[in-house]
Amino acid sequence: MGRCIAVDEAKLHIKKAWVYVWSAVDVDSGELIALEVSYGRSHLNTLIFFRRLSSYV
Repeated sequence: MGRCIAVDEAKLHIKKAWVYVWSAVDVDSGELIALEVSYGRSHLNTLIFFRRLSSYV
């Protein structure tokens, strides 16, 4: 695993509902490290994503 991780979130409209897609990619290898989909975009959703991400790092 590389030394740098890029994190992004996107808002997508799927079947009449808005969802947020959170992703983390290893910048050096281009490998997808974590992916999370949620209906909300709260501090709790962010915390859950980063806690799951930390288990991969």
